Amino acid sequence: MSSPLRKLRRNVGGRHHTVPLHPSASFENEFKMSQVLLEFAEPLLEEAVDEADFKTMIGLAVVFWDLALLPEEEQSEALREIARDLARDAQSDAKMVGYFEMLGEVLLLRKKTLFPDIKRAITGHEFVGEGESVQLLVTSTPA
Repeated sequence: MSSPLRKLRRNVGGRHHTVPLHPSASFENEFKMSQVLLEFAEPLLEEAVDEADFKTMIGLAVVFWDLALLPEEEQSEALREIARDLARDAQSDAKMVGYFEMLGEVLLLRKKTLFPDIKRAITGHEFVGEGESVQLLVTSTPA
C-alpha cells in the first residue's frame, strides 16, 4: 500500500467498529466534509488494497452519502437503481446487484446513525498532491 493511502487511513482513525456507532467528537460543532466523508467511508476503505481502490471507494461513499439525503420514501427505489447501474458498470452478474444494495443499506444506516444532523450534499471531491502531501478535497452544499 502506498504511503499516501496509509496517511489517509491514519486520518480515519484505524479499524472500523460497527457496534456501538458513535461519531467522532470533532464533528459535534465544526467539521470538514473531507473528515466526515473519510469516517463515513471507513467500512469501504478497509477493503481498499491500493490507491485506485481507495479512490473508487471514496467515489462510492459520495454516491451513498448523497442518496442518504433523499427523503426516506425515495431511498429504496433510488438504491435499487444505483445498485443495478453499479453492477452493470462493473460488468457483474445479478448477485452483485444484491451486494451493492446491501452495501448501500449499511451506509444509509451509518449516515443516519453517525451523522444525522449533517444535511450537506457532496458536490465534488478530488485528490491533490502526491507522496506524503496527498489530500482529499471535498466540496459540498452550505450547512
